Amino acid sequence: MSAWKVIVRALLGSGLCILLAALIWPVELTNPQPHSDLPAPQAVRNILRRSCSDCHSNETRWPWYAAIPPASWLVVRDVTIGRKEMNFSNWTLYSTAVRTRKARWMNRSLQQENMPPAEYRLVHPDARVTEAERIELERWLRLQMGNAP
Repeated sequence: MSAWKVIVRALLGSGLCILLAALIWPVELTNPQPHSDLPAPQAVRNILRRSCSDCHSNETRWPWYAAIPPASWLVVRDVTIGRKEMNFSNWTLYSTAVRTRKARWMNRSLQQENMPPAEYRLVHPDARVTEAERIELERWLRLQMGNAP
């Protein structure tokens, strides 16, 4: 048997082992109890629910592919990071200074069109924030930052 056949078989065998391990290593798709409702106008809550809440709240709508490794690892990782950075389900637990800092970050992300991320919008085209919605969010964010509209 030639050396390349041995290498190919070893790679295929390793790949199969990794695939099997991935299928038996499930991830937990959790939605912890929200602390409270976000104190925001209904229009703002609707925009945030559609465009942000899957990653930035405890009300994630887990897609079907979130249960299939390795996609599940990526989705759970993104949600975990998103909730850690800013969680609208825990907004009222943040101090005024933290809410102000997070509102500034969100405002900057909106202006730079970084959020929702392009890869998320690709799979969820309805998450795109329109110009009118951006203006509505910015008005609410100014209030969160202590600035009058």
